[in-house]
Amino acid sequence: MNKFQLTLTLILGVLFIAACSSSLGSSEDDTEATSGDSGSSDSSEDAANSFPEESIELVVPFSAGGGGDTAGRIIAEAASKHLPGDESIVVVNSPGGGGVVGLTEVFNSKSDGYTIGFATRGPLVAEPLVQDTSYSADDFEPIIRIINNQQMFLARADAPYSNVEEWLEYVKENPGEFKYGISGQNTEGNLVMQELKKEENLDIISVPFEGGGPAVTALKGGEIDGASVFPGTSGDDEELQIIFNPSSERSDIYEDVPTLKEKGYDIVKESYNGIIAPEGISEDKQEILHDAFHQALENPKVQEMLESSNQDVSYGDGEEFQEQIEQDMEDDKETLQDMGLIE
Repeated sequence: MNKFQLTLTLILGVLFIAACSSSLGSSEDDTEATSGDSGSSDSSEDAANSFPEESIELVVPFSAGGGGDTAGRIIAEAASKHLPGDESIVVVNSPGGGGVVGLTEVFNSKSDGYTIGFATRGPLVAEPLVQDTSYSADDFEPIIRIINNQQMFLARADAPYSNVEEWLEYVKENPGEFKYGISGQNTEGNLVMQELKKEENLDIISVPFEGGGPAVTALKGGEIDGASVFPGTSGDDEELQIIFNPSSERSDIYEDVPTLKEKGYDIVKESYNGIIAPEGISEDKQEILHDAFHQALENPKVQEMLESSNQDVSYGDGEEFQEQIEQDMEDDKETLQDMGLIE
């Protein structure tokens, strides 16, 4: 082989090796790309499966110390033990606007499951019907109903009345003097009083507080004369008495307290506390949250703790909770229209 043939052979060999290398590299790139796509999918799935990776905030839209706050803290601590991993659920009080401030905070949060709300009927249903809130009840995903609340009308034990009839007589004899506390203007506690006020032509004054706890404190301190709130443990306070219950039936806890319905009034208002999340939360995370709270609610010790703080345990899954909210929207709209508060 002469020098020219040898050189040509070497050049062709180099080109052949380069071509093979390029083909091999392209094949490896394709393999890596495919592997990368698979890894991305796995990563997304792992992210869902690893929820939660940090603590979850449960926004309670009222001040500390009230019935809803007490229930929220009990259920949050218990549900934390049933979450995957070692993360916990932390209660954050965000009072104001009859609960609107807290639910607005939940509404403005990411739908990633790390901010959820402990909702009650007033701020979730009634307030958006009356106020220009940034949210409506449809903007949340109901996760689970925890308890049914029975609002009560409280007065001091030393008041000159001890039943509905005596109280009505007193306020009619003292027009414009009786002040009662509420946890928000459009909460079910105040809607009850407004209906009764209209039916009996009463001259009474509502005083809003940032939760039932502060309202009860003001009542005991003599700043107001009554309180239409969820009583929590206040119903057992020797300084207070319960005048009436606006629910559809008597409470299992306060069996001696009559309902307004028993007294001949077509006035019924009931509420609840349940877990809601911003709209758009994934079904996987909804299921994780639901299961954690449901397992907590099934614990006899948790039930005992809730009942000892005068909470009526009432489980409802997300679908049942949604149906109740939709029914409440219809009922509250009719009530508010009858009262002339909305068109």
